[in-house]
Amino acid sequence: MKLTFDWRNILLGVGGVAAGGMLVGSLVQARNAERNRVENRSLQSSIVSVQTELERQSPLETMKTATVAMSKQEEAQYLDFLRRAARDTGVSLARWSANSSPMPVAPPPGGAPPSPLLKDVRPMPGILQVVGPYPKIVAFNTRLLNSPRLLNLTNVNWTREDKTENTRLEMTITRYVDTAAPTP
Repeated sequence: MKLTFDWRNILLGVGGVAAGGMLVGSLVQARNAERNRVENRSLQSSIVSVQTELERQSPLETMKTATVAMSKQEEAQYLDFLRRAARDTGVSLARWSANSSPMPVAPPPGGAPPSPLLKDVRPMPGILQVVGPYPKIVAFNTRLLNSPRLLNLTNVNWTREDKTENTRLEMTITRYVDTAAPTP
């Protein structure tokens, strides 16, 4: 038996299969596009919820108190703030050393002298070391960030303690006092 092929029928069959494939492909694309739109709306809604919750939990202060009056109680009140922040966030204050004698603001080398508005402002640096699990250290730093007082964090050094889940954070933390303000 001899088989003969009619190329026109074969071409029509191949064309039909290709057209069917294109139709199925476009239906799949349409379904995927609709699913992506629904997922995007859901994701956007989730993002808004998370942002709202974060703002509710940790509102950033827009205004900071740059200085407080220099007084005998100032350092004790500041240390009480650090102790409360450590207790509330579950970290341990491992070290605190303060420079209790305020230094005048010095101009940078080769720079312009400080503004006359800053003549009575004195930085009060201290070395702070806290220890705890990483998420709790982050919570402690967030507490510092949300403090109503202006704090400058420098020389920040994070290390993980060997064979423990604890992280050690050491930094120089500077607060500012006004030597001319009336003391309470």
